[in-house]
Amino acid sequence: MEEEKYQISINCKGRDYLVVVDDLETATQLVNGMYKYYVKKPTERDIETTKVLLTLRQRDFRLFDDKKTSKRKLWNEIADTLKQYGFNVGPNRGERRRQKFSNLIKSYISYVKNQTVTGAERNDNIPPFYEELHSILGSKKK
Repeated sequence: MEEEKYQISINCKGRDYLVVVDDLETATQLVNGMYKYYVKKPTERDIETTKVLLTLRQRDFRLFDDKKTSKRKLWNEIADTLKQYGFNVGPNRGERRRQKFSNLIKSYISYVKNQTVTGAERNDNIPPFYEELHSILGSKKK
């Protein structure tokens, strides 16, 4: 009788790999290990970069509220400033910063809405950078 093999398809850095293992335990460990790899905790450098990003965004809040100012240009300028400070900016510099800020706003708004809904369970899981976002968005109605 032939032993059962387990095949796992993994996409790593844009390439597909097929891994064959002999037992379920090894397959489970491999899958769980890959999950932990993809769900990484932010490094100190990531946190520092986000704090500087929020500081720069708050500095330019009037320009972001101005309907005549190009937001794309503002995000590119913020990305260029981050690069001058020595942070890794990468491709699509402004768009990636805008998306990062947008994701932070989503978690902030979700938390605030949950806190104000009658009958909602209390959520003590405060989103990252809540205070910084509150100082930027606190007066806006979202």
